Amino acid sequence: MKNKQAINHYIAISPDYDYYYKDDEGKCGGSTDDVIENYEWDLQPKFNIIIPGIAEWCERYVLATDFADTTTDPSFDWRRWHRDGLLFARELYRQLPRNYNLIYRKPFEDRSGILNEVDFSKDSVDDVIRALGSIPDLPEAKPALKYNVTFTAENTDQSLVTLTLRIGNLVCSLTIHDLQDLQYVRKWMEGIAKNDGIITRTIGFNHHTCDAYMIPQRIGQFTQMGQIRIEKSCRGELFSAYVNRHEFVRGLYLTLMTHFGFDIYTTEEFQTENYPKGEELVKRWQPYNNLKSDIIEWYITDDLYYNSPIPKETGSHQVNETVVIFPDCGCCMWDTMGVGSGNEEGLHLDSGEYDMNIPGLGNWINRCDYPDVQAPDYESWWSKGWRIAKEIRKRLPSTIDLYYMCFDPTRPDTHPDYNCSLPRLIVPFQS
Repeated sequence: MKNKQAINHYIAISPDYDYYYKDDEGKCGGSTDDVIENYEWDLQPKFNIIIPGIAEWCERYVLATDFADTTTDPSFDWRRWHRDGLLFARELYRQLPRNYNLIYRKPFEDRSGILNEVDFSKDSVDDVIRALGSIPDLPEAKPALKYNVTFTAENTDQSLVTLTLRIGNLVCSLTIHDLQDLQYVRKWMEGIAKNDGIITRTIGFNHHTCDAYMIPQRIGQFTQMGQIRIEKSCRGELFSAYVNRHEFVRGLYLTLMTHFGFDIYTTEEFQTENYPKGEELVKRWQPYNNLKSDIIEWYITDDLYYNSPIPKETGSHQVNETVVIFPDCGCCMWDTMGVGSGNEEGLHLDSGEYDMNIPGLGNWINRCDYPDVQAPDYESWWSKGWRIAKEIRKRLPSTIDLYYMCFDPTRPDTHPDYNCSLPRLIVPFQS
């Protein structure tokens, strides 16, 4: 039971033909996915909760109902449907922030008299469920999710980087102030990669200190889910959402790595080719090398790579150049500043010349560049390119990091300017 004095908002499970919940300000949500969320600042805290199967539960009622006549098929089992709905609602109430109440209401078309309204802050929900009779438990369901997590990173004057993450309509900005904060973020991701249980790290948040949690949790049939929570000790919970842990780490890591590893020189340095050297070069690449992690790179690529054992620890790195692979106009490799630097014959960088006489590379480039060549199946074409990228990686020193296009092999060309704007997939160095 939640503290009644702390309750100042509520969610109502109140299905209709195009939604299954609404908040106390009348905003409706939920129809085709299993996500219940609040992204409004005046209804703090923000949250994104996944209840696998709840959208399908609402759809059963929608398909059985004639909304013009406000009638439901006489064979519709309202008792079973309400019991299932209360089980979903009970799980939602367990996960709602402490200042939220939950109310369960029957649809307008329900004239069965079985149930009217259940107030979770007052009524004994378990007693109501038992009164509906013994019915087989719900089968486990894979979550129906509409949204993925997306990240953007931006430079700011007062900090190292400001990272914005979006989950559906939820938006959260994380301010990483300095190299120490960056190291905490790296260790946080490494803990998730090693499956260390509940992972907590103190990092910057909008110029304040906060605790970031990742709590592994099975959601329905999906074992890779986790709850991310960002809290400030003086104000309590500010952000809560469910994510695919693997995709979350991959997106976060690659967004930060490509932010610190590409276009890092000034326009003047680029135009005059007067790049920093010595200690200044080391300093310029320090954020990148502080973040770089053998453990994380194993975690986000091992299913595509060698199925190798997890590294025991992250070593020190001295990367000072990056190259990304994507074919365009006969060129397939581009340097730190986005300049075309390589094709099927070789890679030409300020640091050296590297032979690229790799079987299949030229054909792989041509299949993307020329429309008269047989149109590729992009997933198999992407996979072939990934195999070629691993061969290229073997020919480069550890001071050069190699990236491969983007991490979505399913028609990456459908994303506008896909080869530039999506985070690249890093190709781990193999000693």
